[in-house]
Amino acid sequence: MNDETRFFSPAETARRLNVSTKALRLYEALGLIAPLRTHTGWRTYGPHQMARLHQVLALKSLGVPLKRIAELLDERLADLDAILRLQEAAFRSRIAGDRRRLQLLASVRRRIADGETLSVEDLINLTRDTVIGISKTHDAFAAESEAMAVIEAAGFHPLAVEIPPETNENHWHDFDSIIFVLEGELVVIDAESGDSLACGPGSRIDFPRGILHHEDHKGYRALIGFSVDPTTLKGPLNLRPEAWAG
Repeated sequence: MNDETRFFSPAETARRLNVSTKALRLYEALGLIAPLRTHTGWRTYGPHQMARLHQVLALKSLGVPLKRIAELLDERLADLDAILRLQEAAFRSRIAGDRRRLQLLASVRRRIADGETLSVEDLINLTRDTVIGISKTHDAFAAESEAMAVIEAAGFHPLAVEIPPETNENHWHDFDSIIFVLEGELVVIDAESGDSLACGPGSRIDFPRGILHHEDHKGYRALIGFSVDPTTLKGPLNLRPEAWAG
């Protein structure tokens, strides 16, 4: 008998997937998984149940609440390939950012090994680029539902927006945000480095609180995750540079 037709007890399933049998019972109670029953009434898990558990555990690993997982599995994400795409998008996003930071850290370490002393400006730039700063990821998601899941996994508040063409002055925001561009192109210029970040459909851009920047683009549609409830924001979102207090 091959693995595709094998069935496992709750204890064996829990051991193989590194979860507890209590968690399996909770997932069943919430309707996330429906184990089969033997002729004697014992629960058993086969290929279909294992695929379903992968969906549940994958979304849970991204921080999606169990209640929301149930909703997602009842909607468009109720197939294994969609969950795999979501995981792939999240890992691509992490890998791209980490690769850039690793290259920077390696460069700085080489300078130190050569006996160079880092200036205060060097240290500020190092902190900005490896700890804080605007980061962009191309091909971060394929479907709007994937972007929504990532926003909710981060504990942010989602808001769909359609921004007209805009050119503005340097400013900062008093909240963290994640922007998933759906249509058009968002162009952001980092005031400190002068770098221009052009983000088209499928791109993700992360804005930490307090980063000085400005936009110059022809309009875009996006799904934005806010670290605060956007309905509670009062006054202008674009704050003047001199208003920054750290």
